[in-house]
Parts: sequence; structure tokens; C-alpha cells
Amino acid sequence: MSSDKDRDSASSSGPEIATPTTSGPPSPQLTASQQYPAAPPSGENHHHILILLSLIYPATIVLGSLFSIISPIGQSASYFSRKNNIFNVLFVKIGWFWTTAAFLVHIANLRHPNATHARSKALIRWGLATLAWILVTQWFFGPPLMDRTFTGTGGACRPNYAVQPSSLAIKAERASTSAACKGAGGKWDGGHDLSGHAFMLTHASLFLWAETLPRLVDSMWRGTIGPRNISPLMAEWFGVHWFVWGILGLWWWMLLMTSVYFHTWPEKVSGWLVALFEWGILYAYMIPLNPQARQWFGTPTV
Repeated sequence: MSSDKDRDSASSSGPEIATPTTSGPPSPQLTASQQYPAAPPSGENHHHILILLSLIYPATIVLGSLFSIISPIGQSASYFSRKNNIFNVLFVKIGWFWTTAAFLVHIANLRHPNATHARSKALIRWGLATLAWILVTQWFFGPPLMDRTFTGTGGACRPNYAVQPSSLAIKAERASTSAACKGAGGKWDGGHDLSGHAFMLTHASLFLWAETLPRLVDSMWRGTIGPRNISPLMAEWFGVHWFVWGILGLWWWMLLMTSVYFHTWPEKVSGWLVALFEWGILYAYMIPLNPQARQWFGTPTV
């Protein structure tokens, strides 16, 4: 009797729909990237977030400079006011080495379907960022741009004839770079001393943010739609990128210390502005807005 009712009910509700059976081998377990749909195209969102992140660095310079004015604590009271503090000597002085190491950690863990191609494009972008660092701080057809700016605004190496041998004093007088002046015992004095620390720390931080932000945003987006709002990709990102986070955090702190204890307002601001140049052209303009540039340089990816 019940079977007749079942048949009547089935016939009245339309054609039967096949239901999967439970027999057969179990379904393979999905990977983390298969469990959650990929994030929607969000290059524009990344661009906006990156612009907002870039504002951290001028705000830090302003905050540190204001603190140096209103704080009653003398420079000698702080460990970070000493140029030979361990963070300055072991990290900032060779800051591009640490930035490069953090970048390599990131691209070594890309999960892009064509990771080899993505890495090659990322290395091209790193090469451009490295070239900008070299031209500003190391060499620009002779003295670097920061030293050319200094001498071009009236600065020079001032020898101390009272305590220096005449040969060394003459060498200092002829020095055209801050490194050569220091090596000869002279004083780099009189011009606009663009802050190399403000430049390097800002330039390196913006480069790392631009390269790693898509991966971070993708992991966070997946986390918001995953079961219980917990994404294994977030744990993966923080697990793999702890070194990147550490470098970004240290660069921010050292920029704050530079702003508090060293250089004038114009010197710090000019260092920050020069740091924006390569990043602004490549990451804020060409890659998001120029399809041809995206073909040449690729796009930072997950």
C-alpha cells in the first residue's frame, strides 16, 4: 500500500532525479586551495590597500619628528640614538640584503599555478627595486644620487687640518662621497643630506608590501568564507611569512627611531619622497593601469 503511494508521489513530482550512492571508493580529500573558491579578481582592491599602507611611512616620520621636538628626553638617554646600536649595524646598514632575503622567502613559497613564470617576473621587479636602491645609495655614474644631491646643494667634505695629517686632509678635501669622506676622517657638511635611512627603510618596506599583499589578502578573504571563519591558508601565510613580517616590523621601528633621533625634517621628507619614486611608477601606476607593463613585469601574486 505504501509503495503505491510512493509511486504516485514520485510520478506527480516530475521525473526522478538520480541521487549519488554511497558505494564505491571514498572521494579524495580536497586540498586547502580546492576547499575554498579563489578570491575574485581584486587587483584594484590590492591597489587601494597598497596606497593606504604607503601612508604609514610619512605618518611615522611626522610622529617621530614631533616626538623629538616635544619629548624632554635627551638623545643620549636612548639606545637607539646611538649609531652603533646592534639593529642599525647588523640590519639597517645591510638593509637591502635582509629585504632581499625576505623577498626570496616569499617567492619560494608561491602557490601560483605557473609558479616558475611568476617567480621570474618577480625577480625582474626585484631587479628594478635593487637598481633604484643602487642609484640612490651606492652609485650613479660615480657618486650616488644622495651624495650628488649633497654636493649639489653646497655640501662638501671638510677636513680637520688641526688633527689630520696633511695627506689625509687633502684626501678628505677631494672626497666626493660620504663614505670616502668618513674614511679620510673628514666631516660631511654644508649641504642637503638626504636621509639614506628614510629612503632605504621606506623603499624596502613598500617593495615588500607590494609583493606580499596579494597573498595576504587572498588568505584573509578565504578565511572569511571558510568553515568557522578559520582558513588554513591564513596559518600557512603567517607560518611561511613570519620572516617577512619581522623585517617589515623592524624597518618600521627603525624608521621611527631615525625620525626621532636623526636628520632634519627636510632631509627625512626628501628621503621618503625619493623612496616613492620607483614604487610609485611601477606598483602604483604601471602594473595596475598599464596592460603592457603587466606583460613585461608581471603582477605580484599568491
